Amino acid sequence: KNIEDVINIFSSTKVRDVTLKEFIVNKLECDPLNIIPHLKDVGFKSIEDKIKTFGTSKKVFKQKMKKIVEVYALEILVKMNLERPNVLQYLEESGVLQERVAMCDIGYFGTVQRMVESLRGKEGVCGFYLMTDFHSKQKTNIFGFLYHQAPKFYFRIFITHIARLLEGLLLGAPHGTVLNYNAEGKP
Repeated sequence: KNIEDVINIFSSTKVRDVTLKEFIVNKLECDPLNIIPHLKDVGFKSIEDKIKTFGTSKKVFKQKMKKIVEVYALEILVKMNLERPNVLQYLEESGVLQERVAMCDIGYFGTVQRMVESLRGKEGVCGFYLMTDFHSKQKTNIFGFLYHQAPKFYFRIFITHIARLLEGLLLGAPHGTVLNYNAEGKP
């Protein structure tokens, strides 16, 4: 609803093995060239630099993501306000805003589940996923079949590395991922 919401939502986005440019284009849906004057401020030398998550503390990572998102916050807010009525209508029609909701998805970080809980203004969404990350395992309302049920650590590592292959080739919808519902209500 406001710039603070945009910053909180997108600076909490989990990313893995993507460049700054890929994050801006694919997650923020903005022009990556707009970040170039701010590269030093956000801690990068080039838009082709990878966003490092491994070995970075959660606090430092979130601060870095927040600086990136702040550059685009107003642009994202305008888009979100145009799309919001269509998203809410879609969620209402699909029953997601009702009292008890279970989500089933390929998953990993539970981002969609957290966003739905945020829209609802309360918890109560239970997520069932093909796989989840280690931190999700500690929550009581997130279940990842391959990660929670995997018998050995090495199997979990293997599954993590082939997640994109599983998602793209075996489990992805033929039309691809729906990124948003534009102002005209089209996915």
